Amino acid sequence: MNRHERRAQAKAGAPDPRLQQALAAFQAGRLAEAEPILAAVLAQSPREPTALHIAGLVAFQQGNEDLALQRLAASVRAKPDYAEAQNNFGRILLILDRAREGAERFRAALKHAPGVAEIHGHLGEALLAETQVGPAAASFRRALALDPRLPSALSGIGTIAAALGRGDRASRWHAAALALSPDFPPSLRGLGEARLLSGDAAGAIAGFKAALRTMPQDLALLGNLAVAWREAGRLDRGLAYQRCLLALQPATGSALGHLSQGLSVLGRPEAAVAIARRRLAAESSESARKSLRASLLYLPDLDPAKALAERRRLAPDTVPPPRWRNGIEPERPLRVGYVSSDLRDHPVARSLLPLIAGHDRTRVEPHLYGEVAREDAVTGQFRETAAWRSTIGLDDEALARAMRKDGIDIAVFVAGSFDANRLEAAARRCAPVQISLHDAATSGIEAIDALIADPWLVPRRESDRFTERVLRLPDLYLHQPIAEAPDPALPDGPPVFAAAANPAKLNRRTMALWSRVLEAVPDARLRLRYRMAFRDESLKQAIPSALPAGRVDFAEGEDSAIAHLAFYRAAHVVLDTWPFSGSTSSFEALWMGVPVVTLAGGSMAERWTGALLRAIGRQDWIAADEAAYVARAAALGRDRDRLARERNSLRPALAPLTDGTQRARQVERLYRALWRKWCRATS
Repeated sequence: MNRHERRAQAKAGAPDPRLQQALAAFQAGRLAEAEPILAAVLAQSPREPTALHIAGLVAFQQGNEDLALQRLAASVRAKPDYAEAQNNFGRILLILDRAREGAERFRAALKHAPGVAEIHGHLGEALLAETQVGPAAASFRRALALDPRLPSALSGIGTIAAALGRGDRASRWHAAALALSPDFPPSLRGLGEARLLSGDAAGAIAGFKAALRTMPQDLALLGNLAVAWREAGRLDRGLAYQRCLLALQPATGSALGHLSQGLSVLGRPEAAVAIARRRLAAESSESARKSLRASLLYLPDLDPAKALAERRRLAPDTVPPPRWRNGIEPERPLRVGYVSSDLRDHPVARSLLPLIAGHDRTRVEPHLYGEVAREDAVTGQFRETAAWRSTIGLDDEALARAMRKDGIDIAVFVAGSFDANRLEAAARRCAPVQISLHDAATSGIEAIDALIADPWLVPRRESDRFTERVLRLPDLYLHQPIAEAPDPALPDGPPVFAAAANPAKLNRRTMALWSRVLEAVPDARLRLRYRMAFRDESLKQAIPSALPAGRVDFAEGEDSAIAHLAFYRAAHVVLDTWPFSGSTSSFEALWMGVPVVTLAGGSMAERWTGALLRAIGRQDWIAADEAAYVARAAALGRDRDRLARERNSLRPALAPLTDGTQRARQVERLYRALWRKWCRATS
């Protein structure tokens, strides 16, 4: 067909046959063949939408992203109702992490092709990438209404179920997608993630390995495997995957994050902080800032002024206060919102639950905002105790809007530096008054008005180390009584020193200190336990190398409350860690009648055990320096009469620290004072 015949055909509205040739070549992967055909068409008709569409896809396959986007944009400008081009334009934007723009293209496609299930599914993917969980779910369900066998929509619902903490449901949706398409990449990965969420580390490892065989180029799966192996108690294998990922992607934030966490668990805080800093340089994200905040708490000898400056730098920008709709009434009942990821079987929950239950509802109406991915029986207790809203799937701004809509007067951010807690949401102004509770250092966020502590945790001379105003209770620590605990009983035999500390706290300085204690008591042994951590061979090899040979035992039994308390029952003295001291672990030891020896410390994180001991009148177990720590631990280990007396007297001494009603009255007075101050300033 010559040029004149093609022009005549175009005028008659017939498609140019060369476009079919170009499309066939593109679909067969013969890009070099398709390119000159398309160039010839566009030379004659520069705005030909089909040619621009196919040329954009060819350019993207060749790695020329800018040219691909230019051609696709030209295609849909020339023919706005070209649904296929709009859809492919959106898919490429989604691949390039431009999800918001991709969603606009999918919506444009759906205006002209509302009955195409695949486009609804793609819109769901874009919305999910933008954390618009509700709209994403609606898109996936519309897709499934049109085509119940669409793997991408089934997988999308599974991903949302996982984000909402429903691991079992997520597994079922991903399994349904894989039954239709066994090698469907998102569900291969998603099934592993769902199993990990459900606590099935072995199943997650199998799933991620299967996904890696299908998607060897997906390096993020190495990070997934690193996390899964760590959850399975094999830090050595987890670190191997982390290092492999870092070698392949040196500047990837997720790879650096996995490695930093692994080094921290191995008791190497300096290396963990260095990697966390590298991650923050590569990825200025909330996750990267949170990782560095937490890592700094484990770092020995960090200058307090430098720690404050660091936390100020890590703080997000604070938005101006909105126009509050809260009633300016100083004495009315207050709506207090507790924001936490620890409303589950977690040490913080054991302190928070008696406080929430103890609130006088005529003074305080508690509301709970739970970032809880895996709910359990403890979550159920919280739900029964106060109004509940899940924050899963809400970004910081959405969480702040929800709390403002709920009329929250005081927002309490619990243990903000740890886990999945939502500290940075405070910068979005969730409530007129904002408080930090159960954290181990200043938040650095100017929008948080106060931090609750006690005189031992934060002496008045150290108030300038905090961006918040420090408010002091007589004692901060609170813990519900441990009903299932066996009666204390002093074990026979040579002295047994013990620690049930997170391995991240077992740094070289702590190991050296414990080594001196063992040298001072030659017939003593040291027993260590932390959940299932000491099943890990790399940990069991690293720790004894820093201690006297043959004198360390590891408790590797079941991970249950009874087994944990039985561990303390077999000990004579518990040795505290430094610079991050024990809190719940120290309370549990004391509840079982076991003395705890600690260093006085120079920061809030170093003083948790000391605050407990001061509250029950055992200040003589707080050592001013390392020499005193060794001497007191050794003396206690040898003093069988003192150990026998303490075995039966410590639990009754802790009774005031289990009184949630009394602590709630104290906390309510602080809340009221802050609220009155805000009312005066506002009116």
